[in-house]
Amino acid sequence: MFLIGRDVLLECSHCKRTMSAKELPMELAQKVRAGCFTKRNVLPMFTGLLLIAAVIGVSTVGVASEDRNTDS
Repeated sequence: MFLIGRDVLLECSHCKRTMSAKELPMELAQKVRAGCFTKRNVLPMFTGLLLIAAVIGVSTVGVASEDRNTDS
């Protein structure tokens, strides 16, 4: 899975109703977003994506250089 957006959802522990950020008062939604989406919480999600991209890039370069060496 890839991170494509940041949505805030709250669930009431009493009635189990789920509320999105659009349903919350603006000041409460901003406080929740500020607490949830910090660099410490979001960085590991993007680090995995960067590692996958690096592995694909290195393997592509390795295959291309190997093909170039065998053609000569």
